[in-house]
Amino acid sequence: MEMNRQLKIKHIITGLSVGGAEMMLYKLLAYSKELRENAEVISLTTSGPIGERIKELGVPVRSLNMKQGKLSFLPILKLIRCLYRDKPDLVQTWMYHSDLIGGLAAKLAGRIPVIWGIRHSSLKKPPYEKPNTLRVAKFCAYLSNQIPAKIICCSTSSMKSHIEFGYKDSRIVVIPNGFDTLLFDIDIQSRVNVRRNFGIGDDEIVIGMVARYHPLKDYENLLLASEIVLNRGRCFRLVLCGDGVDSNNQELNSRIKDLNLHRNVILLGRQKEVEKILPAFDIFVLSSCGEGFPNVVGEAMSCGLPCVVTDVGDAALIVGDTGLIVPPKSPIALAEGLEQLILMSSEQRKEKGLLARKRIKELFSLTKTIAEYEEIYKEVASHVRNSRIY
Repeated sequence: MEMNRQLKIKHIITGLSVGGAEMMLYKLLAYSKELRENAEVISLTTSGPIGERIKELGVPVRSLNMKQGKLSFLPILKLIRCLYRDKPDLVQTWMYHSDLIGGLAAKLAGRIPVIWGIRHSSLKKPPYEKPNTLRVAKFCAYLSNQIPAKIICCSTSSMKSHIEFGYKDSRIVVIPNGFDTLLFDIDIQSRVNVRRNFGIGDDEIVIGMVARYHPLKDYENLLLASEIVLNRGRCFRLVLCGDGVDSNNQELNSRIKDLNLHRNVILLGRQKEVEKILPAFDIFVLSSCGEGFPNVVGEAMSCGLPCVVTDVGDAALIVGDTGLIVPPKSPIALAEGLEQLILMSSEQRKEKGLLARKRIKELFSLTKTIAEYEEIYKEVASHVRNSRIY
């Protein structure tokens, strides 16, 4: 099949809040005319902020308004009818619930080819994952040899863990996330503006993390490490952004006070334009105990930041030798990594940051990622047509 006739693709996703899967879908549509022109996005739940951004691209967004954790047959029936009526060339699903529901709907609507999308690095027991999520993933593993033509994982760690979990290995391909190094760049003016807005001095060392408040992000690890660094007499400010990371989070604020970090920590909550915040940092940190392919690490590196990351998912693969890798759930190791970068001169940190940006441009360009998605879509659609499956 020639790509001069744009494929008609339905993207089915669990929801459209801010997250790795949602942002990858947005970038595919925003940066590829071929993938945007005949696309439609269907959210099993609600639209959310990423849904609004997708609408601004001119891509239709439909919400089925299913309640999280509850199986509703009427929305599923609407989905089947939609797919049967529109007869897309293929369906791309994103995340476990949409893999299962969207995959079954596509088959019932006329054996439409399906590509699953997996974002998790591994499946951990509660409280890291909800029991329902684990049940859905196990059912998907059982069906992985029957429903999807391909399964796209965002990381090698994700691929390995899902094969161990029971997913069909011959159908899995890895396409790492790509980064827009024009949007995420070394921005001196943004650095000055952000620091001025929050009363941070030009010479103060800023450690920053962007992550939602969730057990997998392990804020406790970061706060304990920060306490260690502070008690060693190192001066720094800790700037934290993400859903739930704000003054309304009583648990987080209480812990910050308990550790005597309240004079050092600034909580920004969710930030719409993260690319404007990252340049204000001197060091980026990832304290997670579970990840797939952490986008924010690549974004920070694109902004010229040296990183200290826990060895989870593909974080070490992204960073390479441009930053420091420490074991997860080890505040002492994380503190030592942060202290090592704090003790460097500003020029040494800038030099490591430039190497980090260079690594992202060479290995994880958005152009390369989009081309790989386009190739997979073309391959699956062409195979179906040539086989005359429908």
